[in-house]
Amino acid sequence: KGSAVTLTGVVPTAADRDEVDKVAAAFDGIETVDNQLVVLQDEVQKTLSADGFDGVTAELDKYDVTLKGTVNSDDNAQRLETAVAAVPGIGEITN
Repeated sequence: KGSAVTLTGVVPTAADRDEVDKVAAAFDGIETVDNQLVVLQDEVQKTLSADGFDGVTAELDKYDVTLKGTVNSDDNAQRLETAVAAVPGIGEITN
């Protein structure tokens, strides 16, 4: 009988999550894969929306993020960067 494997951690994109799932499932003896990988791109977008930064976009390069858009104050720019930096797995931030 096959074994189960649970995948945890952070990957940059949904395509990366799907690829890791396929690779894990291809191992001999693996019957089920519980893919709990967090997609960094999704988490950054959720953070931007939840914190009211709908006018800001995020471009990811692996684990590094470039924020583009306009905020109405330096305090909000700092708040934005702090919120994105709190997302697990984020590398460098260019704001």
